[in-house]
Amino acid sequence: ATCDPCSKQVNGDVNGDCEFTSADILESSDMADRNQDFKDCSDDADCTVSDPLEDLACDWLRGQYNPTQDYEVLSNGEVRPKIDLSDSYFLQLAVAKFTRFLMNFTASQQPRDA
Repeated sequence: ATCDPCSKQVNGDVNGDCEFTSADILESSDMADRNQDFKDCSDDADCTVSDPLEDLACDWLRGQYNPTQDYEVLSNGEVRPKIDLSDSYFLQLAVAKFTRFLMNFTASQQPRDA
């Protein structure tokens, strides 16, 4: 039986095997390279490099490539996930259990008791 990473949703699984291992770190760094190629090409009308995020099966999988949850604005004004080697480093720390994934965090101010 094959795994559907979009339905199983394993944090950090970027290669789609439904496991979070060191192989995901390598895939993440490869994606950072492909994403940089796409960004370098975005100003060139003759460029044929496609957006590597569009090739992924679902939003969940796209989000796993950006565990730092940061964004950037391209020269054309498009806001997109900032996928770079800091994301690969985060995954490396998570595989080694030196950091954790933060999901659905909401902060609010509570009134003080008078």
